[in-house]
Amino acid sequence: MTDLKSSSSHVEWGVDEPRFLQSDQELGLIDTVKTHWRSLLICKIYSFFADDSRLTSPSGSLSFSSGAMFGCDTIINSASMAMPAFMMYFGDTNASGLYLPSSWTALWTSMSALAQALSAAGTGVLADRIGRKWAGILAGLIAIAGASVQYTAETRGALLGGKIVGGLGIGMAMASGMTYASEIVPPSLVPAVQQAMVVFILIMQAVAMGVIRIFVPDMAEKAFRTVFAIQWAVGGLVTIAYAIAPESPVYCIMNKKQDGAKKLFNWLYPDETDRQERYGHLLKTIEEENSQREENQANYIECFQGVNLKRTFTMMFLFGLVNLGGAPFLSQSIYFLISVGLPSVHVFDISIGGFGLAIVLIVASGFALKNVRRRNTLFWGCVVNFLFNLIVGALYYAHGTGPKWGIAILMNVLISLQASLMQAPGWSIAAEISSYRLRAKSMSLGMMAQTFTTWLITFIVPYMYNVDSGNLGARTGLVFAGASVLLIWGAWSIVPDTTGLSTEDIDELYEARVPARQFAKQKRALQSEINPATILKGIDGGIVRSLVGLPVFKETFGYYHNGKYIIAAQWLSAFGYANLLGAIVGALCSGMVYERLGPRRMTGCCCVLSIAFIFIQFFSHTPAQLFVGELVNGCVIAFYPICASAYVGEVTPLVLRGFAATMTNLAFSIGSLIASGILKGTETMDNQWSYKIPIATQWALPCIMLALVVFCPDPPYWLCRKGRHEEAAASLRRLATPAVDVSLKLAHIKETLRLEESYQGEEPTYLDCFRGTNFRRLMVCVMAYDMQAFAGNVFFLTYAVHFMELAGLDASDAFSMNIGLTALGLLGTCISWFLLSYVGRRTMYLFGCTTLAVVQFIIGAVDLAPRQSSTTWAQCGLMLVCTFVYDLSLGPFCYVLLAEVSSAKLRGLTIALSTVTCFVWSVIFAVVIPYAMNEDQGNWRGKIGFLFSGLAGLCAIYCFFCMPETKGRTFEELDILFEKKVPSRKFKHYKVNIDVGGRQLE
Repeated sequence: MTDLKSSSSHVEWGVDEPRFLQSDQELGLIDTVKTHWRSLLICKIYSFFADDSRLTSPSGSLSFSSGAMFGCDTIINSASMAMPAFMMYFGDTNASGLYLPSSWTALWTSMSALAQALSAAGTGVLADRIGRKWAGILAGLIAIAGASVQYTAETRGALLGGKIVGGLGIGMAMASGMTYASEIVPPSLVPAVQQAMVVFILIMQAVAMGVIRIFVPDMAEKAFRTVFAIQWAVGGLVTIAYAIAPESPVYCIMNKKQDGAKKLFNWLYPDETDRQERYGHLLKTIEEENSQREENQANYIECFQGVNLKRTFTMMFLFGLVNLGGAPFLSQSIYFLISVGLPSVHVFDISIGGFGLAIVLIVASGFALKNVRRRNTLFWGCVVNFLFNLIVGALYYAHGTGPKWGIAILMNVLISLQASLMQAPGWSIAAEISSYRLRAKSMSLGMMAQTFTTWLITFIVPYMYNVDSGNLGARTGLVFAGASVLLIWGAWSIVPDTTGLSTEDIDELYEARVPARQFAKQKRALQSEINPATILKGIDGGIVRSLVGLPVFKETFGYYHNGKYIIAAQWLSAFGYANLLGAIVGALCSGMVYERLGPRRMTGCCCVLSIAFIFIQFFSHTPAQLFVGELVNGCVIAFYPICASAYVGEVTPLVLRGFAATMTNLAFSIGSLIASGILKGTETMDNQWSYKIPIATQWALPCIMLALVVFCPDPPYWLCRKGRHEEAAASLRRLATPAVDVSLKLAHIKETLRLEESYQGEEPTYLDCFRGTNFRRLMVCVMAYDMQAFAGNVFFLTYAVHFMELAGLDASDAFSMNIGLTALGLLGTCISWFLLSYVGRRTMYLFGCTTLAVVQFIIGAVDLAPRQSSTTWAQCGLMLVCTFVYDLSLGPFCYVLLAEVSSAKLRGLTIALSTVTCFVWSVIFAVVIPYAMNEDQGNWRGKIGFLFSGLAGLCAIYCFFCMPETKGRTFEELDILFEKKVPSRKFKHYKVNIDVGGRQLE
C-alpha cells in the first residue's frame, strides 16, 4: 500500500471500501440478480433490442459478435450471401458454378464495419452531448433507413450503400449501448450484463439462421429480400427500446442533472441507506475523476494522455481481439464451406447447431466469471483459438469429404468458443477498465477499433480463401493461428484482471502504475507457464496411440496378415506401454528431483532431455528403435504432470487451486487434440512423412518451455522448506498484488510447515509417505490416480483409433472420430472449471465412475449384437461419451485431489508414488488390451467394455466409502483433519478454526 499512496492522489485502495461493494462481492450471481433485478430489467430490455439492432443490418462479420449488436447482423450478412437466390442475382458463374466475386464479397462484408468504426468514433461526443438514450434512438432510425436501401437494391453498388448506412446505425448503437449497460448496473453485475448481451445476440443469430434456412431452397428473388425485410421490425424495436429507457445516471451527474439520477436511483434501490451510499459513491468517483483536470468536459485527447493511454489501448485491443483471432473468416464459414463443395442445406444446419452450442457456453461462462478470473478465461481462450485455427489449416492437406466436414464442425465450434472464452470476458474487462468520466469516449474508441479491424480483416479474408484470388482455402486458418500467438502475448502482458475490483479501485491501480498482471486482489500462480509442458505428454501419448492406425506406419513397422498390414500384438502393446513404462522410472525419481532442484530447474532439464530423446523416435526404422525412443522420452515426460500438480498446489490461492489444477488435464486434452489434428492431416500421405511429421511436432513445446520457464518464480512453500525465507517473501510479492499482506501469507506457510514437521519430522523421504496418517493420504492419492486406469482410460483413449478400426471404420473415419474424441475431452475439461466452485471432488468422482461403468457396459453389450454399420457407429459414439465423461470428472479432478490431499512437506513424493502406481496399472492394461481385442489373439473387440465396467463400478464403491471431500479446505485444515482421523464422509462438515498471531486465517 505504500507504493500506491505515494503515486496516487486518490483515496487509499482497499482501505475505506464502501459497504455495498463488499456485500455485492459476497453475494452469488443468483442472489445478486435477485437483489438488483430492477437495473437488470432495464438492461435486459435494452440488450434484447440492442441485440436485435445488430440484426438490423447485414454488415460486418462474427467479429461483431464480440458485443450485443454484431451477432445477428453477421448472420444476415454472411448467410444471405450464401443463399442460392442471392448468388443467382448478384453473383457470377465459372466452370465450378456460381460464385461471388472477391471484390464485392469483401466490400459487402467489410464496408458496413468501416461505417460502424466511423460512427462509433463520433458517438462518444454525441452521447456526452445528447445522452446515451437519444443516441440509441437515432441509431435505430438510421438502421431502419439502411435496411430499406438494402431491400430495394437492384445493383451491387446500391446494396453496398445500404450496408454502409445500416453500419452507421449499428456503430452508434453499439457505442452508446455498451456505455449505457456498464453505467446502469452495480459493478458486480457489469460482467454478467456484458455477457447477457452476447447471449441475446447469439439467440437472435440462431433465430435469424433458422429463418434464412427456411428460404435456402427458394430460388426466387423474394427469398433474400424477405431476409432483408426482417430488419425493419428489429430497427423499430431498437428505437422503441431506447425511447422507453431512462437516461444513464452517470450522464445525468456529469451534466448537472442530479434530479434525474436521483429519481432513477430511487426506483433501482428501495433501501434508503443503500441508495444514499451508492449515489454518494458514484458522485464521489466522478468528482475525483473530474478533479484531475482543470475542465470538467472530457475530450478524446484525454484518452491518449497519461495513464489513460494504457487504458484506451487495452480497451482497443480487447475489442479487436476476436477479429485478429479469425472471427471474420469464421463469420463467412457458410459461404466458404459451400464453395469447397459441401451441401448448402447441411451447412446451414451445422451453423444452427453451432449457435445453440454458443448460447450454452456463454450462459455457463456467465456463471463462471463470478468464480474464475476473467483474465485466465481470456488467456486460455486465445490458446484454444490458436489450436483450432492450426488444426483447420492442417486439415487442408487431408483429402476426401471427411476432412471438409471436420473443418465445418471445427469452425462452428470455434465460433462458440470465441464467443464464450474471448469476447465475453474481453468485453467484461473492457467495460470495467474505462473511467466513468471518459467512459463514453473510450467505449466509442474501443468500438471504433473493433469495427475498423472488422472492416480491414473482413475486406482481406475473401481475397485469401476465394478461388479467384489467393485460393488458400482452409489454409487461411494458419494465418489466424499465427495471429493468435500475438493475442496470447497481449492477453498475458497488457490485459488486467478486474475480477472483484470497483471502478475506483481500477482508477487507483492505473494511477499507481501497477503492472496489469498484478491487478488481481489475490495471489496468482504463473501456472500457465508450467502446465504447457504437460501438453507435451498429451501430444506424445496422442501420437503414439494413434500412429498405429496410419497405413504407412503399419507397412513400416508391421507385417502382412490376411490381405492387409497389421501391427503384431506384442509390438502394438509395446508401443502402448513404452512411454508408461519409462514414466514409472521417471515418476519414482521426480519427487526427489523436485525437492532438490525445484520446479524451475527441473522443468528446464526435462525440456533439454525431451528434445534429445525425440530424435531417437524421429530416426527410428525398426519397432525396437521406436520402442526405445518412447521408453526414454516417457521417462522424462513423466516429470511434467508431477511438477505441474505440485507447483499448482503450492502457488495458487485456495479459490483458484481447483481451477488451476484442472489445467493439467486440460493440457493433456490440448496435446491430444493437437496430435489428432496433425495425424488426421498426414493420414493421406503415402510416404514415411505421414508419421515422421507428427513425431517432429513434439520438438515445438520443449523449445517454447525453455523460453517460458525463466519467468516462473519458485514456489514459496518449497523455498521455505529450504530455509530461504527472504526469497519466499520475494516470490509471494511477485505472485501477489500490493494489496496482499505478504507477511501474513508467509506466516501461514511457516505455520503449516511447522505443524507438519511436528507430525512428520524434518527431512522427508519416501518412507515417510507410509507412516502414520501420511499412509492414508498416500492411499487416497494413489486411488484417485489409479481410478483413471481402472475406469478404462487406456481403452477409450490410448487404443481409440485401433478399436474404431477393429469395430469396422476405415482409417479416415477413425482418425476423424479421434479428432471429435479429443475435442470432446477438451470441452469436458473446460466445463469442469465451472463445476469446481459448485460440485465437490468426491461427488464428481462418484458421478464419473458410475457413468463410465454404465456406458462401457453398453459398449460390451452392443458388441454381442450382429455386426452392422449402426452397431459400429454406436460403439464409436459411446467411446466419445466415455471420453467426455472422463474429462469432465476423473481426468481433471484427479489433479485437484493430488494437490489438496498430499501434505505440503511430502507433496512431491506423494504425487510421484501415486503417478508410479497409475503408470504401473496403465502398463498392465496397455499390454493386456491388444491381446484381448486383436483379431489375431483374443478377438474380444468391444466386449472388453465389460471388464472396465466392472472395475469402474468397484471404484464408485470405493469413492462412496473412502474418498474425502477437500473442496474449500486450506492445507492446514486438511493436515488437522487427517491427523484427527476424521472419517472421509465427514470431511465436508467438520469445523476447523486456526489462528496465527491472533489473526484468523482464511
